[in-house]
Amino acid sequence: CGARMAACCTCQGGCSLETLIDCDDAEGQWNGSQASCDAPFSCPTVANDACADAPTVSVGTYQFTTHCATTDGFNPVLSDFGEDPILEDIWYYFVAPRDCPLLADMCSAFEVRFDSMIALYTDPNNPTQCPCAADAATHASTFIPLAGDENCYDEVIGTAGFVETDALAGHCYTIRIGRWPGAPSGGQGALNLSCGDPFCGDGRKNGSEVCDGRDNSACLPGNLCGPTCTCSL
Repeated sequence: CGARMAACCTCQGGCSLETLIDCDDAEGQWNGSQASCDAPFSCPTVANDACADAPTVSVGTYQFTTHCATTDGFNPVLSDFGEDPILEDIWYYFVAPRDCPLLADMCSAFEVRFDSMIALYTDPNNPTQCPCAADAATHASTFIPLAGDENCYDEVIGTAGFVETDALAGHCYTIRIGRWPGAPSGGQGALNLSCGDPFCGDGRKNGSEVCDGRDNSACLPGNLCGPTCTCSL
């Protein structure tokens, strides 16, 4: 599908027909369902660009783009590699349905085509409200430092990452995704959320799965559950 032409939108509102790879390289937003830039087609916006507009999501996989996103979260952010800003961030809210090990990762078969960062927040003083860490005080009181920002693939630096924490029932967790400052641009990817429920693409080897998980050397980054490595439960 990489050679298929479709509408590619720029952050300035322009549109041209490009392949997915060429559109991504041009820092555009590719819309595979639109084969033309003619009316009534219009370029979509990044709906979850601002933390205040973040959608509340449940366990599952959510494709995203950070193209044309702005930065509204506080920086820098602590990760396994030191302190760095998360740029051009997008946001999600997750309310834990029960006490569970919450894993938010980008380790799925849908390739993350940029050097990404991910962070997790919750407010211990007001746990049912989803915090937006736009300033230093809010960041300091809601950021979960022990969640980390670890690479999905131990031997590959500069790819997708994951965060995890012990979630409590009814508590809201804010998930922030953006690009590392050393990357030239943002891009597309998929966020996986699990709350103790294993699923294909969650970045872990669950039960008798033969491909899913960082411990499987036969699976290449971005192809954990693709044609080369078939996930089986």
